[in-house]
Amino acid sequence: MGLFDKERPGEAQFFSPAKVAAVRQRAEEMEIEMQLQKSTAEEKRMQRAREKEEKAQEKAEKAREREAKKQARIAEREHAAKQKEERKAATLLLRRVQLEKKAQLAAEREGQRKRSGEDVRKPAAKRRKITLQERAEVPEKATQKQKQAPKNQSAAANPSNEVCGPGRSRLNQDGQVLRVSRIGRKIAPPRRFLD
Repeated sequence: MGLFDKERPGEAQFFSPAKVAAVRQRAEEMEIEMQLQKSTAEEKRMQRAREKEEKAQEKAEKAREREAKKQARIAEREHAAKQKEERKAATLLLRRVQLEKKAQLAAEREGQRKRSGEDVRKPAAKRRKITLQERAEVPEKATQKQKQAPKNQSAAANPSNEVCGPGRSRLNQDGQVLRVSRIGRKIAPPRRFLD
């Protein structure tokens, strides 16, 4: 209780009732303070445990939310993939139906041609050309190849075209080589080069 004097342990000590009461009072206060410290420490420990438990619950809740979002995204992707496959299947079916219709129309036309007596072995474009040529009484127009043939003959007759490129040089009446500018004008060589 702290009544003994520790500095003089061998001496006789007398205690007054007031001193004893004060020491008891202090001992009780110290006991109360210790209990209070213990209770506050216990309360803090319980508070930490509650906070830890709340954090764990929040973490678990967030994990559940993330998992739910992940599952929703997976379901959405699967749904989109399924819709894409359905659209693809629908377009393939539509193409198949169109091809079947084309084949059916072609078979019907072939049957009509057989019934009308046309030559089935020749393609339709050739048959059309033959019938147009047979009906035509006017001479045919010159084709692009026929138009190019005279140009090729003139290029072969004039070798200067091959040297300087087509359309770039010509010969005049005197045998002088005339050049053609970019805008199409004929350019004669200077007189000093003529001698």
